Amino acid sequence: MTPVPDVIALGETMRSVITVRGPTREHSVPFVTHGGAESNACVALVRLGFGAAWVSRLGTDAAGDLVMKELRAHGVDLRWVRRDPERPTGSMFRETMGGPPVYERTGSAASALEAADLDGVPVERASAVLVTGITAMLGEGPQRAAIALLERARGLRVVDPNLRRGLWGSDRAPELIRPLLERADILIGGEGELAELVGGPGGRALAERCRDLGPREVVLKHGAAGAAALTTGWAEHRPPPRRDLDPVGAGDAFNAGYLAARLSGGSVEEALEQAARCGAEVASTIGDTRSPDEPMRIQRQIESPIEEEVAVTRDARQPPDVPEPKAPYSPVVVGGPFAYTSGQVAFGPDGTLVAGGVEEQTRQVLDNVERCLASAGCSMDDVVKVTAFLSDLEDFPAFNRVYEQRFAAPYPARSTVGARLADGLLVEIEAVALLPRPG
Repeated sequence: MTPVPDVIALGETMRSVITVRGPTREHSVPFVTHGGAESNACVALVRLGFGAAWVSRLGTDAAGDLVMKELRAHGVDLRWVRRDPERPTGSMFRETMGGPPVYERTGSAASALEAADLDGVPVERASAVLVTGITAMLGEGPQRAAIALLERARGLRVVDPNLRRGLWGSDRAPELIRPLLERADILIGGEGELAELVGGPGGRALAERCRDLGPREVVLKHGAAGAAALTTGWAEHRPPPRRDLDPVGAGDAFNAGYLAARLSGGSVEEALEQAARCGAEVASTIGDTRSPDEPMRIQRQIESPIEEEVAVTRDARQPPDVPEPKAPYSPVVVGGPFAYTSGQVAFGPDGTLVAGGVEEQTRQVLDNVERCLASAGCSMDDVVKVTAFLSDLEDFPAFNRVYEQRFAAPYPARSTVGARLADGLLVEIEAVALLPRPG
């Protein structure tokens, strides 16, 4: 009989395309791997000697095949992963130390997760279960599945809020994630994320407010600066300074290290030390999980004498015909091989809102996007990803009529999200473009 996993985790994993800077700005290396908070933790748990199973849905596509192949190679138990022929596997595009990641996960297979996906999974017999707030923000079904996982569990229940922007429920994060916090035994989260969920000052007082919701153990993560934990007492761990190469996934490895130590009977202090060590190990390599299949050409670049040039630089631009922001952000930033625009709205060059409805606003917004891209040497033909926010999704047909006139096939990837915009604003658009190659 196949043994019951020590830990069962539930959540989405995506194909991850990482742009790694080479010796010069013109030479970048794409590294294709996988990434997902819960499965990342499973990989780290397996490395620490624990059996870990990941429950999710993937599309019957090449991206799903990649995720299955890599997680299987890491030793993660995939018995309860369903393949969905109707929905795709999500994708993530990011740089090692550059701009924010770009997601293509709207309508993904994992967004259709339901509590029924846990049927036949031995949740009650596992020593621990783990889920993050990302799962609760994917959709109503995934949130129900996350709650069901925690309610059925008889072992330790571990929750990390792991707040993310641009998801179905990101603007309702406290409402959607609080039921998970209330059912957790161990709550592990970044101090800023936990403060966003429960409010008030940070430090021990924040941990105490979180513990009042139900968890008996609260861990505050401070990234490379260390962590602190509140149980019956207060413990802190400050690791020696380190230089991160690619910090994405380090927090998931931290969670695994802490949980593994606690399952092994280690003290809170020992758990914090092991968690920090696991996080630092992942942050020191490229990829969410320190993949054993990492291409040797990337490793050679990292270890080359010109290592300092691997880090992605940022160059902010202010287009002359786009209103200068009053808030602390740049209209467009060039990072690595990409140009990223901030969300553009329908203010003309004089700073006033364009008159008219959603079609007029969409034209002005796209004009602003085009000007931002032009300041980085790009055109609309260079755009690879667009994210559009509509204050009313009933406006989508009118918005789309204008949008399709500004882009030519092959069209960029696009996500369209209903959002609460500032008064008078009907449309907001942000874009990512690939910088043209020199010559």
